[in-house]
Amino acid sequence: MIQSGFLLLLLTVALAGCASDPDLPASPDDRMAALKQRVQKLYQQARESGQQVPKDALEWAQQDLSRVGDWEYKIVDLPREDTESRQARLNELGSERWEAFWMEPAGNGIRVYLKRRSKSWLEKIPLSELRRLWPSGAGGAE
Repeated sequence: MIQSGFLLLLLTVALAGCASDPDLPASPDDRMAALKQRVQKLYQQARESGQQVPKDALEWAQQDLSRVGDWEYKIVDLPREDTESRQARLNELGSERWEAFWMEPAGNGIRVYLKRRSKSWLEKIPLSELRRLWPSGAGGAE
């Protein structure tokens, strides 16, 4: 697991040249306030969705950012039913954003390997803006 200080250092270095979000106000203080408000709103949405979140929104944001680019995996065995039943089940999984990347025979059915991107609430906010939430040198190695 990447320590938070190292993660923040990587974000700061990698995103130094990223463009800002055009929807944020021009004044640095106003931008910071708007950004904090956006993060707080997403934090509340995460809590209301039933996700277990830390009490501190900044800690939650660090955890959420660590999920960006991660994958979840699922393995499902589908019985040898008619093609329509298998297709309906695969469509159901697809509507949950699961993507089949491998299938193989398994007993009396088919084993399906699926993946999907891990959910990150903050991935829609430009990281160049998010890095402003952490003061320079904050979040040192734990």
